[in-house]
Amino acid sequence: MISFETVGVKLGQILSRKPEIIKDDKLRKILEDLSDKVPPIDKRFILSALKRDNIDTSKIKTIGKLLGSASLKQVYKVTLTDDSEFVIKFNRPMSYYEIPENMEILRKLFNEQEIKEKLPISDQLVSAIDESVSRELEIKNEIVQQVKISTFIKKHTNKMNKWSIDVPVVRDDLKGDHVYMDQWAKGESFKTDLIKVLPPEDTKTISKLIYTSLLEQIFTNGLYHADLHGGNILVDKEKKKVNLIDFGNCNTLSNENRNKFIKLILNLKSNNASKTISVLASLLGKQEDRQKFNEEKATIIEEVTKILSDKSPANEKISEKIRLIKNYLDSKKIAFNSEMELLLKIFDTTKYISDNLNSTEIENIFKKAIMPSLLKNPLLLFEAALSGL
Repeated sequence: MISFETVGVKLGQILSRKPEIIKDDKLRKILEDLSDKVPPIDKRFILSALKRDNIDTSKIKTIGKLLGSASLKQVYKVTLTDDSEFVIKFNRPMSYYEIPENMEILRKLFNEQEIKEKLPISDQLVSAIDESVSRELEIKNEIVQQVKISTFIKKHTNKMNKWSIDVPVVRDDLKGDHVYMDQWAKGESFKTDLIKVLPPEDTKTISKLIYTSLLEQIFTNGLYHADLHGGNILVDKEKKKVNLIDFGNCNTLSNENRNKFIKLILNLKSNNASKTISVLASLLGKQEDRQKFNEEKATIIEEVTKILSDKSPANEKISEKIRLIKNYLDSKKIAFNSEMELLLKIFDTTKYISDNLNSTEIENIFKKAIMPSLLKNPLLLFEAALSGL
């Protein structure tokens, strides 16, 4: 997968969170750590990017160690002349040319019958990788998104049991079209190795804090970090601080889709299969998806009913019900509209976080996040009361 560079790393990160596809725990751990295996490119490319964007290099004292060489960007630690510590991020020079070529090869590879049988990867998953890496190429968009989400987090839930959540500050005078700098965020990636050694109460608090922030971003801000894998969450145990990084892959949610999604959540909470099916149908994408949905409706109803009736501790969580329904429709090659397709993928990406919380804790986080929307919509508020949320 490393030979596919950015595309391969993204695929590996996604597959590491899919035990239904990759059943071996050790293999999933290897895939999770792929981001540390991609060889870096020469530091001279940094200076070239800085010059191209007319950024004053005299403010830079030293360009230090490599912090990340995983996907589209190279990330180095930088010390400025005032001794403040920042990180510099810039796109790998050949990404613009390599990504389309590698995606085309991947699509052909996963359409081979022998590969399909061993590694059942849906077209939606491949398309999600394509959209993800394409969005991350836009440095200017990433800066805007990072600043907006940072401002939002500061005004909403950002502290819990002595832990806080934050976003590194971007230097306005050290940003351009191809490169930018933000504050160095100290910490360890919120991956399996760290989760194993953290005190259980800290793991739970961190998970609540991240999940609360994410759902508030989705339901209140309408702009949210869509790539919260462990490598994009840095945990500073000494300062009890969580930093969200890498905002190249952010998504938006319209008011219309937000309200439909809230209806879906309420119907999942009340275990109403028929209304859940109705909302799902209203969120589908193309005509061919609606046609497939209608053709497969009987089996879809059967599967959704099965998911809703599962009372096991793991599967009774709202987040897990969403994830299971999404994965089932993926297996049927039925896609939602583009906004919802990207949104629902979040619950797969963040399963390693929701796994640290019980169903009541997840429900309370959802309830808090959707409450501002409910208070603005009496009909939805009434439906919420009936659902028991």
